[in-house]
Amino acid sequence: MKVKQQHFGSINNNCYLITDETTGKSALVDCTEASDKMYDFIGNADLEYILLTHGHFDHIMGAR
Repeated sequence: MKVKQQHFGSINNNCYLITDETTGKSALVDCTEASDKMYDFIGNADLEYILLTHGHFDHIMGAR
């Protein structure tokens, strides 16, 4: 398993990209914004899931 972390949003929330190295499938945890920075963070990951730890605006703004 590979885990990447970066800060996003107006209050610098943590966001994680978790990738299963065997299957290549990824999950994004707390999609704080839909931005070029977020898309660069995700890159060419095979994103299968978006996991939200809770419903506050600063954790869900990028999930559509």
